[in-house]
Amino acid sequence: LFESLDERVFRIKITDSQAERWEVPIYNPDARKYYKQHLIKDMGLTYSNFPFQFELADPRTQQVFVVANTTLYLADKLIEFGLWFPGDAIFGLGERVTTGFELCEGLYRDCIYTIFSRDMDTPLDEGHLPGGKQIYGHHPFYMVMLKSRLFAGVFFLNSNAQDAIVKRKSTGINVNHKTIGGIIEMYFFYPGAAEEVIKNYHSFIGRPYLPPMWTLGYHLSRWGWETLDKVKNVLKSMEFADFPLDSMWSDIDYMQDFVSFTVDSDTYRDLDKFVDQLHEMGMHWVPILNPGIKYDLNNSYYKMGEEMNAYIRSAITKKSMIGKAWLGEAMFLAWMNPNASSVWHAGLKRLYDQVKYDGIWLDMNEASNFCNFECEPEKKEFSSIVHGTDSHNPKEFDDLPYYLSLIHISEPTRPLYISYAVFCLKKKKKKK
Repeated sequence: LFESLDERVFRIKITDSQAERWEVPIYNPDARKYYKQHLIKDMGLTYSNFPFQFELADPRTQQVFVVANTTLYLADKLIEFGLWFPGDAIFGLGERVTTGFELCEGLYRDCIYTIFSRDMDTPLDEGHLPGGKQIYGHHPFYMVMLKSRLFAGVFFLNSNAQDAIVKRKSTGINVNHKTIGGIIEMYFFYPGAAEEVIKNYHSFIGRPYLPPMWTLGYHLSRWGWETLDKVKNVLKSMEFADFPLDSMWSDIDYMQDFVSFTVDSDTYRDLDKFVDQLHEMGMHWVPILNPGIKYDLNNSYYKMGEEMNAYIRSAITKKSMIGKAWLGEAMFLAWMNPNASSVWHAGLKRLYDQVKYDGIWLDMNEASNFCNFECEPEKKEFSSIVHGTDSHNPKEFDDLPYYLSLIHISEPTRPLYISYAVFCLKKKKKKK
């Protein structure tokens, strides 16, 4: 599928006509209303099917800015294709930390950048082989500075684990994409100033969230405040030192047995009164919550999720999958299931009825799992399973055609949402 979304945005989609494959079911529902269809012949596209290759030229200048002329591989557990750009520098593929702003900077060498969201600190990643430095955020977008000194943008809409292998040469830059599932869905943003390309990209994925003013102040939090008295002492110390403070945040210490939506009736007794006091002082309180629901037969939210079939299902047992997080054994809400939102909303209401929080610190929503693959209640672990792909047989992933480098081992006021792991788009449920 070749499709022009805008005179400066072009979409290419390649999938399997014989079998259904995983497609990212989220996008910016407002994006297309800004786009008008343009004739492909006016978009600078030339292509052939046998062998498959294409190139895009900027209609404004007639200069080619991207070429796909390498072998295209589309299999059950491997997608591979390459792109070439007449450029001198490449930026993006976040979120990661580099010593410079540019990727693969300084040398004509090969670099590898892995994208796979996990509950890990954002790494220092200079692209050195073998790669595998997984990240918090899944942002498969990059910009290439062309030899014309204009910038071209590329967005690879694929949520599977993936590698981008960057090869810098004096003649240009090659980017080889490899992933273990899904489809090829590419968005090309035509050359322009960097600001223009970023603006077009945000018009598709959604504009940055505008937070309320108080969230831009001074905030304080840590894990290890086992009692409310410790939190009060910290607040007194801040006042004594005349140090500015706008908000207090609470980690999982405040929960009853680490169960989300609960407050410990012993160690955090009178938390509601303390939060009311913060509000009287013009301050705010933000509690942590985990989308992982603690696996406990006495946990009413665990039971609600089971009754409503709201959890991610195991490919092995066909029952709700059991993982492990900071709170212990946990079930993970399946957000594509509307019943999951019902469980979540009920919990949020219960917590707010107990304590008038001002925002939510959403933690470990990858979902992040401390077990290697699945956990059983008896703490046993299955030997092999990989999720988020096109297969349901756990043994199939013991022998992959390509081992990714990562496998080496409507409110009246704006609310606050802080989330650890992110995907680069807004969510919309896919209609069947």
